[in-house]
Amino acid sequence: MGVQLARLRGLLGAATVLGLAGTAFGQVSSTFLTVTATNSEGTASFDVDTADATFASGVYTWNGSGALMDGPTQIANLNNTSVTVNTNFNAIFVNFNVDAGLSDTVFTVTSATLATPLVLPEGTASGGINVTDQNSQFGGGVLATGNNVNNEIYLAQYNGSTEFLSGISSVANDPGVLTGSDSVSSGGFVPIGAPISDISVEYSFVLSAEDNATGNGVFAVQGIPEPGTLALLALGGLAAFRRRG
Repeated sequence: MGVQLARLRGLLGAATVLGLAGTAFGQVSSTFLTVTATNSEGTASFDVDTADATFASGVYTWNGSGALMDGPTQIANLNNTSVTVNTNFNAIFVNFNVDAGLSDTVFTVTSATLATPLVLPEGTASGGINVTDQNSQFGGGVLATGNNVNNEIYLAQYNGSTEFLSGISSVANDPGVLTGSDSVSSGGFVPIGAPISDISVEYSFVLSAEDNATGNGVFAVQGIPEPGTLALLALGGLAAFRRRG
C-alpha cells in the first residue's frame, strides 16, 4: 500500500504540472472559530466571524484573546489563540490557550469548516495538548479529560461529523506534578476511502479549575487522481518515452 501511494503521489506531481490536479476551493464557513466554556458559574461562547480573519493569497488567519463571559460573570479566559485555514493546501491549523474558571470547566474549540469536495481523498491529521497546574498551592494537580463523542479530546472530522482521527482520552497528573501533555497523529497521508465535502478540527475537554491548557492541531486533505486521470497520465508518459526512443 505504501509503495502504491508513493507512486500515486509521484503521478499527482506530474498531474499538477499538466494542470490535472485538484485546485483549492476557498469556501470557508462564515464562522471561523467558536470557543465555548461551561462550568458551575454558567456558559459562555466566544465566536469569530470569517470576515474578521485576515486574508492573503488563499490563506485566512485570525489570532486574538478575550474573556469568556456569561453576562457579568467571567466563565473562563481565552489567551493568544489562532486559527489558520490554507485553501491552497486544503489545511486547517488550530492553536489555542485557555484558562479554566473557578470550577472544572468544559471547553469546546471548533475551527472553521473548509469545503474540500474530493472524490478520492487522502488526509493527515495530528493534535496535541499541554496542561499546567496554576493553583498548585492548593494541591490536586491538573487534569484534562476528553469530552467529544468518543470521550476524547482531539477530533479531525469530515463531511460534517464523520471522524477521520480522534484521540487523547485524558491528560492527568498526580498531586505535586504541575504539567502534562499528550498527542495523537495519523502519520502521513492515508486514504479516507469515501468522497468528502468538507473538513474541520475540534477540541473538547474538561479542565480542572483555574488551570491552563494549550493545544495545537492540524487536518489537511488532498486528492488522489481518479483512475481515468491516471490512465491519461500513463499514456502521456508512454508517448513521451516513445518520442525519446
